[in-house]
Amino acid sequence: MVNGTNSVTVLGIHSNVVGDNANYTGGHAWISITVNGTTTSYGLWPDEHPLTKDNGHETDIRVGLEGTKFPRASRFYRLNGSQVVKLNRALKKRVT
Repeated sequence: MVNGTNSVTVLGIHSNVVGDNANYTGGHAWISITVNGTTTSYGLWPDEHPLTKDNGHETDIRVGLEGTKFPRASRFYRLNGSQVVKLNRALKKRVT
């Protein structure tokens, strides 16, 4: 979750348009949130994916899995205070 309305928050949208189809990463997309220089990545990964553990009925949003991956394409947007509030709401949603 993004903290602080006075901090600089940057949303990154990333895509790995090519990838290892054996690991189901070709075409994978994820977001990153950078707050005052600290970056956290968020991606959707199902329980049955070989890189994840089954977390039951919890969310399929996984934090930090893409941290070492390099995207083929990225866009970055500096968020204002109301956008940070909306982002925090979205990150709390249960996605399965």
